[in-house]
Amino acid sequence: MTSSGSDEPAVVVDFRDGDLYQRQGEVLRYAADEFYRQGYPGASMRLISQRLGITKGSLYHYVESKEDLLFQIIENQHIRYGAVLNAVSQIDDGETKFIEFARRHCLVQCLDIKGSQIYAEQSRYLGRQRRELVVAFRDAYEATYREIVEGGIRDGWIRPELEARDITRALLAMLNGIYTWYRPEGKWPPEQAGDYYADLVRRSVHVER
Repeated sequence: MTSSGSDEPAVVVDFRDGDLYQRQGEVLRYAADEFYRQGYPGASMRLISQRLGITKGSLYHYVESKEDLLFQIIENQHIRYGAVLNAVSQIDDGETKFIEFARRHCLVQCLDIKGSQIYAEQSRYLGRQRRELVVAFRDAYEATYREIVEGGIRDGWIRPELEARDITRALLAMLNGIYTWYRPEGKWPPEQAGDYYADLVRRSVHVER
């Protein structure tokens, strides 16, 4: 097990009378739960199919492999992080864009702990071509944040002695680790955690005025 999960009993969903393709979200939900609890190498397609109330053979009718399930979970994270990029691209003010980037990134982590853990720790189990896609997305995502940081240094609201590349990687490392400690049942709802981290990011680099 790569992360501690809850011990609640498995919920079985009966798919026998429905179209599994139309309920792909449920397939990914239970696959994510299995990967989160057991890690990709230890995850069992048999157990995933049992929780869905179908045979293992029926599950393979809709997905070609365990890796396909992993990649679909990771692609969902790309969609969420892509929405972060799209949202901040609509903001003109650089400082607001910088803060909102951090807040929205935090929300992605808080709203899907399992997906965030799988994305961070289990992408390495993908085949080479799919790993390359993940790396390309991460590089583009980091480059976008770095451009915002560079703009902040030029405009004078980020301390000039700081290096844009170092700031970007340090802040993303902090934000990408939120899933390791955040739990929805804790003292902070996701929005409050997002606001806290947005302010923390701002204060860590901001020029005092």
